[in-house]
Amino acid sequence: MALCALAAAIIFASLPKDSYSQQIEGSGLPCNCVIFRFDDIQDDFVQPAQLAVMDLFLLKNQSLSLGLIMGRLGDNDMIVDKILEGSSRGIFELSNHSWTHENHSTLTKAEQLNSIQQANDKMAEMFGDRSDVFIAPYNRFNSETLDVMKEVGMKIISSETDLDKYPYFLSSGDTSQDPSEDEEEKVHHIPATTAFRTKEDAEPGSIKEFTKVPVEQIMREIDSSIASYGYAVVMMHPQDFVRIEEGRYTKIPDERELVDLARLMDLVQAKGYQISTFSHLAGLSDRHYEGSSRFGMTYGRDTPLNVFTLGNSPAGVAINSATGMIFVTNSKSDTVSVIDGSTRTVLQQIRVGGAPFGIAVNQNTNTVYVANWLSDSVSIIDGSTLRVVGNLPVGGAPFGIAVNQNTNTVYVANWLSDSVSIVDGSTHKVIDSIRIGGKALALAVNPATNFLYAVFPKSLAVVNLEGKSLSASIEFDDKADRVAVSPATNTVYVTHAGSDSVSVIDGSTNSVIKKIAVGDVPVGIAVDPVAGHVFVANSEENTISVIDDKSHAVVLTLQVGENPVSIDVNTATAAAYVANINSHSVSILDSRIVTVPEFPTFVVMLAVGFTILFFMQFTRKLKH
Repeated sequence: MALCALAAAIIFASLPKDSYSQQIEGSGLPCNCVIFRFDDIQDDFVQPAQLAVMDLFLLKNQSLSLGLIMGRLGDNDMIVDKILEGSSRGIFELSNHSWTHENHSTLTKAEQLNSIQQANDKMAEMFGDRSDVFIAPYNRFNSETLDVMKEVGMKIISSETDLDKYPYFLSSGDTSQDPSEDEEEKVHHIPATTAFRTKEDAEPGSIKEFTKVPVEQIMREIDSSIASYGYAVVMMHPQDFVRIEEGRYTKIPDERELVDLARLMDLVQAKGYQISTFSHLAGLSDRHYEGSSRFGMTYGRDTPLNVFTLGNSPAGVAINSATGMIFVTNSKSDTVSVIDGSTRTVLQQIRVGGAPFGIAVNQNTNTVYVANWLSDSVSIIDGSTLRVVGNLPVGGAPFGIAVNQNTNTVYVANWLSDSVSIVDGSTHKVIDSIRIGGKALALAVNPATNFLYAVFPKSLAVVNLEGKSLSASIEFDDKADRVAVSPATNTVYVTHAGSDSVSVIDGSTNSVIKKIAVGDVPVGIAVDPVAGHVFVANSEENTISVIDDKSHAVVLTLQVGENPVSIDVNTATAAAYVANINSHSVSILDSRIVTVPEFPTFVVMLAVGFTILFFMQFTRKLKH
């Protein structure tokens, strides 16, 4: 998908060198601050990259100035709610980026007024207030743009240094160079002085139009700009942070670019520079953005903090409820993200085997087990040191994995080997293998009864682990996908993506006692035995069905990200973590409040990714 040339980014080397680059004078002190300007925020434009960048600034609790294209914003709840989350916390500055991203230098004065006024009116309607900042689309404007801004009371314009020939604002507070005659009407020019990507010679809209600027070069330009003006402005666009495959932008955030952005922010702070906003730089009062019920906003000042990971393609989630640590497999990064559940911050990325999917935790020993699909192995992680302490060969294409914490035994479903490997959790050695007649994809253990449940395409095998023998086989009319066990009620739940349903199985009789209709294409499933809830991820409906563990009835349906596929629950804190495929995120839900429909459900996005299973299966088969 070719993209329009949005706000050409020119490096600081092209700055005008005359009176505009004078050293700061006056009684004030320079702010020594850096503004990160994130343009082109809208409903349907590489959404995952927009969310990923916003999440990074939320995680680091650092300011970000958003350029909102208001005529193209309002229908995507994920984008709108993310904006409100950051702005209500005082982290995001909302800037007017026009109505539909028009080149204002080509519009009449009346057209410019209509564009800017419409955008500000809708911003006030959606978010509760207007903006003092105008980010010129394509960085282009003219004297009539400035006249319009004065008419509507806007105070700051941001273009870029090659296209703004007016004197620039000085952070000392010296505005004597401002061409406005009336002090009250002055428009401060605060242009972008560097960019995350810069323009190269190419056809307009070409995917090659922007070229990455090395982080070290950006820092040099930041230093130079601060020396001249007391501040620097880094221009960024959503397409700067998305992966390109076969000449097209994808929906997958580029973790390399996100890592570089995080490193740039760290370098800025290490220099002693403050990450700030246009309004703070110019000494303007903060605007207050609380949101409008008309647009269905759920975020407010009490919204939980976001968590951000740099992994790619999350395939599984496992939680140690004793330590509060969350582990997420990133199947295309060959890593595991480690998240502190109390602070909701990413602590580390751990390198494991090829294409990690299944993951399980023994909280008694604080050990994490990761099934590596392409490496025919299980990585063993020490939960205390967060280091890989072993790499255990198992059968072909391991995917599903489960732990019996009472016996300290690990079970691994080997897809290509038609077997389940049994691993001693003390010695970390394979001590046996169970052949139960087919390709098991998912496993679950009931530690209370010492039974293992293995899901096959159209059946469920029940294995007595004491005798390592098949106790029962339950046949289904439709394809089975995932399995979860409630030890509190001795009930087994199996999802059926083809029939949009969940089978409920009595663990005492091994018989199906009910089939529950849920959302479209249910895949992932997890149980909170403390709260008495079963969570079902409906991958095509972008929802979670919540089932009561006793009545076996759906009590609530929750909206999450695009294509949720897996889920796990921290039984100590009641936080349920949901991995979403297409929004490359993890939603965090409070499982203890879900039986009260009138309470808002908190949804927090974790920028990660996911690879569809059949693609990995196909890749795996090619290698064998």
